[in-house]
Amino acid sequence: IIIWSLGNIISNQRVSTMNNMEHTDGGSSLQFSLYRDSTGEVKFKNIGYHLHWVWLHNKDDRKRYQILPISKSEKILLNMEEKSKKELNKFIDNERSLYLQNNINVPEFQYNLKSDSYYLE
Repeated sequence: IIIWSLGNIISNQRVSTMNNMEHTDGGSSLQFSLYRDSTGEVKFKNIGYHLHWVWLHNKDDRKRYQILPISKSEKILLNMEEKSKKELNKFIDNERSLYLQNNINVPEFQYNLKSDSYYLE
């Protein structure tokens, strides 16, 4: 597995303040399990990623930064203003397109609302 970081998962780098540079208002995290096979060799399984978006909003006259797990946020109703919903949806479309083009055999974890758990398809 090769993983590299290109920045922070939490930031105030909004597309609107970064000269319209994409991919600055969210990030991703990797999840995997390690196990020993019958020979004692350590191996990986259940390798996948989670996309996250930083929702910047005001509450009680203060700026709030809230990290939203994308696959869960898509399945629940968020009390979010229209501008933020558009930004979130644009981020989702852009990131999924980018990951599908550049990712090799590492799927996105999906959220199951009924069991409140994540799974790989």
